[in-house]
Amino acid sequence: MTGANEESEALSWRVRLSEREPRKALVVVAAAFVTLCAGAFWLRQPLVGVVGAVVVLGATAEFLVGASYRLDLSGATSACLLSVSTIEWKDVRRAIVELDGLRLSPLETPGRRESFRGVFLRYGAENREAVIGAARRWGGPNVRFHEH
Repeated sequence: MTGANEESEALSWRVRLSEREPRKALVVVAAAFVTLCAGAFWLRQPLVGVVGAVVVLGATAEFLVGASYRLDLSGATSACLLSVSTIEWKDVRRAIVELDGLRLSPLETPGRRESFRGVFLRYGAENREAVIGAARRWGGPNVRFHEH
C-alpha cells in the first residue's frame, strides 16, 4: 500500500497455508485419494469415491489453494474459490485482533454466532500491522477494536 492518496488505495494480499506446511498438504491430497479409491473399489461406487474426494478437497480448499483478501474504503472481502465474503464498513461493529488474522464482526457483543458472521482476514507473511492499520483508518469511529 503505497502512493500519495492512501484513502483511495486498496490493500490486497493472498495467503496459501499449504506453502507454510507442505507435508500437511500431502496428507490432505492423500486423504482425498484414499477416499476416491475407497468409494471406487471398496464400495464399488466410483461416483461415491469422486464425491468423497471432492468433499475432502472442498473442505480444505482454503488450506490447499489459498484465499485472497482485500481491504478498501468501502469494506473488506475474503475470497476462496467460489466462496466470497464481504462486509461494508458501515456494518462492522467490532474488529477482533487475533494471532493469525483480523475478524470484522457486525455483532455488537461477542457470542455463539460470531464464528459464523462477519469476515476473517488472515494476515499475510508480514502484513499484520498494515492490515490492522488499514482497518483502523477505514473502519471509522463505529468500529471497536479488541485484542483476542
